Amino acid sequence: MKVLLLIALIGTLLYLFWRRFSMTGPQTTLSKIRRPNTFLPVESCKSVIMQATSGTLWTVISGFVLLILILIIGIKIKVLWILLPLSLYLIGQLFVYTNHVRTAKDQQIFYDPKTGEVLVDYIKKTGFAFNIKHDVVSVNEVRSIQKNKGIVFGYYKLNTKNGVVILPYLLEQNKSEANNLFFQQIHTHKRAVETKLFAII
Repeated sequence: MKVLLLIALIGTLLYLFWRRFSMTGPQTTLSKIRRPNTFLPVESCKSVIMQATSGTLWTVISGFVLLILILIIGIKIKVLWILLPLSLYLIGQLFVYTNHVRTAKDQQIFYDPKTGEVLVDYIKKTGFAFNIKHDVVSVNEVRSIQKNKGIVFGYYKLNTKNGVVILPYLLEQNKSEANNLFFQQIHTHKRAVETKLFAII
């Protein structure tokens, strides 16, 4: 029975890794918004995604190993069952990772540093434009308490006059010139900061 359970867990782990971590390929969507050449893309990069993947992979594997130890040894040493919530929490980082990578890939953001104009384009819904200097109503920042080898999952929620845009930390962690200028402008706004166990978007 224990052997079958271990096989099932390992099989599930491999399937989840194949499904979730295969999302790290390059973004292939094309922007539908017509824009002047003065607009710069605000996007993540392969190195940031790979660092997030590596850190999350390590965290999730640790969670699964802990879960297996609890299931095997916990029958004799009951006190180990108090570690079950920690194990499930570590495994749950996989879904936080998926959520943030998907959000970063399902949208394209373009920024004109001179005028402050921002164009937001989505794969599955209508995009919109706003001015980051004049049209931002409020900014909320949500961050996770868990670090995955230096990577913290979190996001900014910009409430603007024309719509709401979500900006995962995966964008800010790409230190390109456009990204730096864009997030410097965001930091000029007063932010309500919240820390969550799972920073799900």
